Amino acid sequence: MLRNKSPYLSFFISSMVLLGVGFSLAGTFLTSDVSNDARSFNSSEDIPLMIPADINSLDDEQLEKFFKVLERMDNLRENVKNDFVRTHELDLQEYEYLPNDLVYDGKGAYHNLASVISRVISTQTYGDILPYVYYNKNNQHVLIFDKKSNGDNLLHIRKFNGEQWEFVDRISTPGVKMIDKHWENVIIEK
Repeated sequence: MLRNKSPYLSFFISSMVLLGVGFSLAGTFLTSDVSNDARSFNSSEDIPLMIPADINSLDDEQLEKFFKVLERMDNLRENVKNDFVRTHELDLQEYEYLPNDLVYDGKGAYHNLASVISRVISTQTYGDILPYVYYNKNNQHVLIFDKKSNGDNLLHIRKFNGEQWEFVDRISTPGVKMIDKHWENVIIEK
């Protein structure tokens, strides 16, 4: 049947992420966080779970699949993050993960960041993983993790000058090629 399922799985997950960005842009997402400001969070561990507005219409099997996909996407993000931390010797203690809906919101501290991410995405090829963004509000830096299909870790560093995101550096290091097991569990240690 299919000899290599990894490209198909990568395409499926990337499509799900893009679909999520589209829903976020359309404002059709609600959050499961019941606090007054669902978009405020202190660390990557505290990210609000974004769920479709019509979640009540999903049956148990669809819900199970939906949450399994979210779990697999989170496993992949954690593995990619840990690989970048290891290969680039990064300290992310002062950085917070920015989910796509905040990046593409275009307000406040993330002003114009979507255009930077869009440029990174435009350079990607089949099998690359959509970029993950980590933001340091103290020094107005972003780290953009651009994981290539061959395993290379391309780190884009930008600094906000009050009007736009200036180029600081772009560094490529060899990393771990993401395969099926990286979707199933967090296996790469920092």
